Amino acid sequence: MLREGQRVTSLGSTLAQAGSTGVVLALADRGSAHVQWHEGAQAGQVTLESELDLAPLSQRESLLDDSLDLGHLVTTSAREVYDDGGPAGLLNQMSEDGHLAAFASIAEEAVAFISGRIRADASFRAVCGQLEPEEGESLIRLASFALIRDAFTADE
Repeated sequence: MLREGQRVTSLGSTLAQAGSTGVVLALADRGSAHVQWHEGAQAGQVTLESELDLAPLSQRESLLDDSLDLGHLVTTSAREVYDDGGPAGLLNQMSEDGHLAAFASIAEEAVAFISGRIRADASFRAVCGQLEPEEGESLIRLASFALIRDAFTADE
């Protein structure tokens, strides 16, 4: 399933069309999409294409290049997505494309760091000293999540 703003490559019925790359401008009825071509024989043009003749560029790239360094293609796509959807749109796109795999380990490290700092705080040591160990850890974990949430939602 294609979506608007997605980079695609043409599977094309002719040799001249095959491998052309562009961006889906709008989805149309009956499994077709308006595509603005950036590279290939139709560069600069907008055409109506069957979704069956299009492949998301990220899937094609992964078949052609197993490395994580996609270089210019990611930069170009990032610029287009950012221009259309801002930072939230780009982050959502990165998530959809599977580029946020490291987020889980980063979050675990952040929570561990923050929990350690809270655990060392004199006020929390005094309060946790009056609780069962599991209750104290539960309080510290809740405080860690609240600190992260409050720190980053204040500006947004």
